[in-house]
Amino acid sequence: MQSLYHSLPLARCEDCHQNNQWLSICIQCFYMGCDTQLNNSHISYHLKQTQHAFSYNFQLKLIYCNLCENYILNSQIYHLIKFTKLILKLQLLNQSLNWLKSDTILNGFYFQKDLIKSHGNNQCKLIRGLRNLGSTCFLNSILQTFAHNRLLVDYYEKLDHMHDDFDSEFGGDGGNSMDENACLSCELTNFILDYYSDNFTPISPTNFLHKLWSTSKHLAGYHEHDAHELLMAVLNRLHEEDENHSSNSLECKCIIHQTFSGVLKSEVTCEACNTTTSTSDPFLDLSLHIEDSNNGEGFTLHDCLMKYIHPEPLPPDSYNCSSCNKPRQATKQMKLSKLPKVLCIQFKRFSQYPTPSKIDTPIQLPKYLDLLQYSHSNEESTPGLSPYQYQLFAVVNHIGSLDTGHYVNYCWNRNRWYLFNDQEIQLANDEEVYNSNPYLCFYMLSTLLTDNLGRGD
Repeated sequence: MQSLYHSLPLARCEDCHQNNQWLSICIQCFYMGCDTQLNNSHISYHLKQTQHAFSYNFQLKLIYCNLCENYILNSQIYHLIKFTKLILKLQLLNQSLNWLKSDTILNGFYFQKDLIKSHGNNQCKLIRGLRNLGSTCFLNSILQTFAHNRLLVDYYEKLDHMHDDFDSEFGGDGGNSMDENACLSCELTNFILDYYSDNFTPISPTNFLHKLWSTSKHLAGYHEHDAHELLMAVLNRLHEEDENHSSNSLECKCIIHQTFSGVLKSEVTCEACNTTTSTSDPFLDLSLHIEDSNNGEGFTLHDCLMKYIHPEPLPPDSYNCSSCNKPRQATKQMKLSKLPKVLCIQFKRFSQYPTPSKIDTPIQLPKYLDLLQYSHSNEESTPGLSPYQYQLFAVVNHIGSLDTGHYVNYCWNRNRWYLFNDQEIQLANDEEVYNSNPYLCFYMLSTLLTDNLGRGD
């Protein structure tokens, strides 16, 4: 390899033209870049911008994995090295590598996927983009959160629904038509299995979309919809299809309620006699009010949650005290009495009063969230071990105005953040995510959150 390297007429960085031995070649597109083993090297910049998986360092004689951000060593790297040698020999005959940069050749590098599956403890999990099928970014952003929710992944990748086979055997069409009995759970299983398969290419969630149309006709058609509305429609449908579902949400054992369901305790206190009455209501998500900020200053998630649980006066004469036996002034306070494994939060960014508008007030998210102070409990929270400690793992953002916009999302995978913009994927830093102006955010109980998602872990 070294002799070939020294023989190359183009053995120099394609950007700064450095031609010493500290060069690396991208094994996917054959870009040659300087490699100073620093983040500002041109090969490092190239890999991050293109999301290409591997490069070969001529000095170290090692394969570098962009997803792991580390050099790797196992039997399959020799296939990559052998292939790279072949390409370099061909370059000696043809100084231009442009003819090699074709989809036909690049799509033939299947052994790269095998290498990603097998290179040990630093194994990269393939993350997949989702194709926009026509204003379906709202669907893509929610499906990415499902694919990065280990509780849903663990359940649905093992789910063996017989719905489609049943339809086919008894005269149905296997669930492919727009029928009301279409099984969305089966399509979610198919999606997750496809997402964590050995395929690099973006997914077209066509089947899931068509099943969604048949079960939620108000979401049918290739035009923009609200991501939160979609999320609730999908969760409710998955709940209905689960064999363990119950009409009593407080006792339901379906995967959706076991994952997302919590309980809110509402307490109303009479200001005259201090009598308190309470009710408990289940929830799948919390919808938090945010105020429009004209000066550009924002709020934190803590600010929003404190406002949510802050006691507020009820309208005059709206509360009839059972102890006083007459209408009284009263205050109402909401707190969490049972916490979900995954907390979904919606920020109310779309307002209809006094006129339809979008609220772009910045909201800052913490990486870790302690829910003890927002709950009915006298316990003390122990960092890392507490049932009140949560970690952020997914964020959905709406970019644009009320009338037209675009959804993107961030997901936590393998100790890093990724930005998903339909089929495009980029690495993201912490500051970008925590200050990304969220529309939806998802926190998982810290004791459940792992960095290994999908099949084969």
